[in-house]
Amino acid sequence: MWWNLLTRATKKEEIHGIVKGCEEWHVKNCLYLDTDASKAFRAAYISAHSYLHYLGPPRDQEAVRTSWETIYNAGDAIARAVELPGIRIAGAEIQEMLRIRDA
Repeated sequence: MWWNLLTRATKKEEIHGIVKGCEEWHVKNCLYLDTDASKAFRAAYISAHSYLHYLGPPRDQEAVRTSWETIYNAGDAIARAVELPGIRIAGAEIQEMLRIRDA
């Protein structure tokens, strides 16, 4: 859903439906997201709703930049929320558990 916001933010004929779909999904699923990801996703679809308006005319360059950053940065927040530990970290934890077991 976030990817649709990012790639279609300038598609006037599509963005309203995408924003509405994001909002509906968020209302039903926000409990499954961590707080940062939930806030970032909500801010992204709200910003996407206004993004075309800021493109003008008259163009509000600061609002365009801020809105785009909000939409774009939500992807990082979502990725952090679902990130799995690296194999090296898990491997070190397993080694520690084996050391304790064998002690």
